[in-house]
Amino acid sequence: MDQETETDALNFSSITGYGESTNSCLTILDPYADTYDMNHYRRGTAIIFSHLEYDIDLMKREGTAKDEKDLEKVLKLLKFDVTIYNDLKYEAIYEVIHTLSKSDHSDVDCLLIAVMTHGDRGKIYARDRWYPPNFLWNSFSGDKCPGLVGKPKLFFVQACRGNQTDNGTRIRSRIQCDAQASGYTIPVMADILVMYSCYDGYLSWRCPHSGSWFIQSLCEELRLRSRDTDLLTLLTFLNRRMAISYKSISPNRKEMHEKKQIGTIVSTLTRLLYFYPK
Repeated sequence: MDQETETDALNFSSITGYGESTNSCLTILDPYADTYDMNHYRRGTAIIFSHLEYDIDLMKREGTAKDEKDLEKVLKLLKFDVTIYNDLKYEAIYEVIHTLSKSDHSDVDCLLIAVMTHGDRGKIYARDRWYPPNFLWNSFSGDKCPGLVGKPKLFFVQACRGNQTDNGTRIRSRIQCDAQASGYTIPVMADILVMYSCYDGYLSWRCPHSGSWFIQSLCEELRLRSRDTDLLTLLTFLNRRMAISYKSISPNRKEMHEKKQIGTIVSTLTRLLYFYPK
């Protein structure tokens, strides 16, 4: 995309059988199901933390309003209950996360949280301070949030993860289950997916007028593929879109000109996830 771009950098053993269980589980799950159950009454909650301005020495993130508007629109099409929070301080983010983790999720398919902010290696920023990214999902592990056990918990992080830039490299192209079944255990960190907008140590790019490469690519792929493509495959196509279609345009700053970006997926999903129509 030939548009001037900015970045979100700081200032620029044992094995147990299926019949064994040590903890009671509030969710009835078929251990052999290939896809997640997306037929609950509600799709689930989607939270968007969007940051434009800060109380600390960080630049305004022009373009985040475009990202939040487009992401809200596509998530509502997928039947999420969407709430947007703008420029929250850390304590306010904590309260939102804590309250959500204690809420009743028994009638939902999944949970989604998106954060759009500045970042650096191992940190993302609230309005007043930084916090580690895993703060976003630790409260939703199976031992802390029973209502989401066995359900997908999705996290999308639009933020820099360092100050390195990617020059790119040129390639040549050619034109429900039995209620009487015995219980089983799953890892407490199962069924979580985190997608970062960039690779560890690298910058994440954003256009002040049209939004960030990552969020715009996510919105487009969800619009095009969510009805018939599983989420991990969809996110693979997101990476292809971002990798091929975008490059930074800063002709007056050679060190920031014609740079590329690739997202990173960390997944403990145990099934395929389809956003079946509701």
